[in-house]
Amino acid sequence: INAEYMGLPKIACDTTQCEVAKFLRLENQVVVPLSFQCPRKQASTEFQADVYPDTFSNVPAMSAADYFGGATAPPNTISMEHCRGKTGTSMRVAPISEALVPKVDIQSQQQKVEKLRKELAAEEAILAQMEEEFAKLSVS
Repeated sequence: INAEYMGLPKIACDTTQCEVAKFLRLENQVVVPLSFQCPRKQASTEFQADVYPDTFSNVPAMSAADYFGGATAPPNTISMEHCRGKTGTSMRVAPISEALVPKVDIQSQQQKVEKLRKELAAEEAILAQMEEEFAKLSVS
């Protein structure tokens, strides 16, 4: 049997079962969930803070423009206590902040594309001329 494994994010773990890791095993015809649990008696009634440190959230710490501009920021984290009794599939994904989505002027982008196309056509014409001259030199 060929099997591949895929780890799920920490927020996919069920803290009421003291689940510390969750994987999916992909076999030929089925997907088998694998659960790794820490044996705790009070896991179903009390949050186990020592087992679940804060984990990465699904909210970015900065915009792509800031990142490519050289900025750094620590990752946003969330408490696993808010995941109690939920699995990763039932948790809501945070909406994308409008501040993180760059505003793009489509008309200016289209003008840039048109300018680049003209430059490319000019360079291709020069290349064709040089290839023609090279062919004349290699024939004689």
